[in-house]
Amino acid sequence: MLASHPAARQHVYRKWPTLKTWVVELIETPIKAGISTWVTGSARWIKKICVKYSKGETIITIVDRKNEITALISTSGRWTENRSKMKLGES
Repeated sequence: MLASHPAARQHVYRKWPTLKTWVVELIETPIKAGISTWVTGSARWIKKICVKYSKGETIITIVDRKNEITALISTSGRWTENRSKMKLGES
């Protein structure tokens, strides 16, 4: 679920400026604040992460990272199961 948030934020940041609503004004002139907002944070994230990727590759990269983490967690879970069996003298 957390992997989908950056992708959704990127989609919103790229799509909403094309709308004919007041949201465009908020995105084009973000609030000047000491903390980052979702607009400034999204712009910074896109500049940092997405510059070298073509359209759609960022989502693929995020999903791939999620799959790697899931595989790592499942592998480490099996490792702990095998380790506890070895302590009990089982094979």
